[in-house]
Amino acid sequence: MDSSITLVNPGSPTSYFLNAADPKNIIVYAHPSDPLYQIEMEAGQIKIIDAHHPSRVLAIIHHKGLRPDTLSFPARGEKSVISTQKWLKKTKLPDGTVVHVMDTENGSYMWKVHSSFCQKIYQYGDLETEVACCRWQHAHGKPALVLEYGAEPLRDVIIIGYFVQRHKITMEERAIDVFVGPW
Repeated sequence: MDSSITLVNPGSPTSYFLNAADPKNIIVYAHPSDPLYQIEMEAGQIKIIDAHHPSRVLAIIHHKGLRPDTLSFPARGEKSVISTQKWLKKTKLPDGTVVHVMDTENGSYMWKVHSSFCQKIYQYGDLETEVACCRWQHAHGKPALVLEYGAEPLRDVIIIGYFVQRHKITMEERAIDVFVGPW
C-alpha cells in the first residue's frame, strides 16, 4: 500500500489597519474599500461594531473613572458586564515577563509586549508560535493588527483585546499628564 503526504502551505497572514482620520470614529479594514469594524468613541464608552452589520455591537468598553473599566458583549446576547481586568488578566510567566491572558471559546491566549511598537499574541503556554501581533506599520504609517492565517476565528476577540489595551494605555498616559502637568 502506497501512502503519500500532501503538503499544504497555510495562507499568508492578513493585516488589518486602522483609519483614524477622526479619533472618535475609527475604521478597521484589511482593504480600504471594505471596512470590517467601526469603533465609536463616545462619552464614557467605546463601541466596537461590525461594519458589515452596523446593528451588531460586538463589545462596549465602559470607562468607569477611578474604578476598573468594564466590558459588555451585546452581540452575544449577554447583558452582564465583566471587568476588563478579569477579561484580560495580568499575570507573570515563570521568567517574570508580564503578559495579559484572555480566555476565548477557542482557548486561552496571551498578549506579550515585545517593544514599544509591538505586542504579540500567543496561545497560552506556547511562546514559539505567534498567532497575531499588533505593530506600527512604517510603510503605511499606521498601526496594524496582523493575524496569522489560522487566527481568523479569533479576529473579533483580538480586535476587542486591542482596543481594551489601547484604551488602558491612553488612560494611563492621561493620568500621568494630569499628575505631572506640563513641563
